[in-house]
Amino acid sequence: MERKKIVFILLIGILFFGFTFVNIRDISGNLVNLRSQTQNKVILLDFFATTCKPCMNELPHLKKLVDGIDNKNFQFYAISEDGSNITNEAIKKFLKENFGSDAVNILRDIYHQQYTLNQKVKGPISIPRNVLLKNGKVILDIIGYHEDTIGKLNKAIKGNLVAPKKHLQSIRLNIKVYEGFATESTYTSMVKAFLAKNKIITTNDTGTETLRVELKKVGGFQMVKLNYLNEKNEALFSKSTPIYDANDCINKTLVSLGEFIKFKSK
Repeated sequence: MERKKIVFILLIGILFFGFTFVNIRDISGNLVNLRSQTQNKVILLDFFATTCKPCMNELPHLKKLVDGIDNKNFQFYAISEDGSNITNEAIKKFLKENFGSDAVNILRDIYHQQYTLNQKVKGPISIPRNVLLKNGKVILDIIGYHEDTIGKLNKAIKGNLVAPKKHLQSIRLNIKVYEGFATESTYTSMVKAFLAKNKIITTNDTGTETLRVELKKVGGFQMVKLNYLNEKNEALFSKSTPIYDANDCINKTLVSLGEFIKFKSK
């Protein structure tokens, strides 16, 4: 009776308070406090074993999913349910062959505590199992590999990730428009509006980075040229794009500015 009461209380804890964490070791034998990693994070835990054929089928697709998520608030952990008779080297080899890489966070749940403490219904270990957490609370718990597993995980991960806030940046703007192109005032307003939309404001302050935008002629060619310079006037980014007619200058400028924004975002 007492045992049933403990199990009932544990299940209530999982349902209302989130995921139950235990001390678990990584592939190097270091204790990992998973709870401390969950604050303001979305975490995917994939429980697997080197003898699990469905895991082998799932892992390549899981790799594509994980690689496609570019957000510092997302973390992925591969948790091995293999016993102590399976070496760390064998686990890394298995992941390299099936996941495509062993350069991931690998944890070992040798005694299945991390798995069993978070079972909704007590029973044998069933893998693969993917548990998605946000701030330590269970968002999704999928046992087995199904046709819609990756799709469900992808939707849930992206739906719970908050895009990083863009902070305002300031740069000096230097624009030169040569005869035959758009008027300088109209062109300048367009460039400033595009930068402002991407959280970049322009300033006249010295000692800051400078974006130089030129509509110019070089020989028999017309082009839009971007140069992004640091405080020492050293080029950090350069882009030259040919223009075939005066009407094309706006579109080509926006494309070049878009590449500059991508560079700034790295």
